[in-house]
Amino acid sequence: MKVEIPDEAVGHVVRQDLSFMLASLRADLQRHKNGQWCAVFSANKKEDVKQIKATITAFETVLRYYGE
Repeated sequence: MKVEIPDEAVGHVVRQDLSFMLASLRADLQRHKNGQWCAVFSANKKEDVKQIKATITAFETVLRYYGE
């Protein structure tokens, strides 16, 4: 059985998931600032913050593409 998903639905799912992950990464970054660090990308705190910020920027770029 083949199921076809309309492009609009795919776009909506992508936007929703990226928005959720973006909020999660922003919360992770805030926890870093509050001293409640938990590694996301790296066990090195400075590298972890750098990667979180880069991923936030990338997600924001993709969301702008999708009209968020």
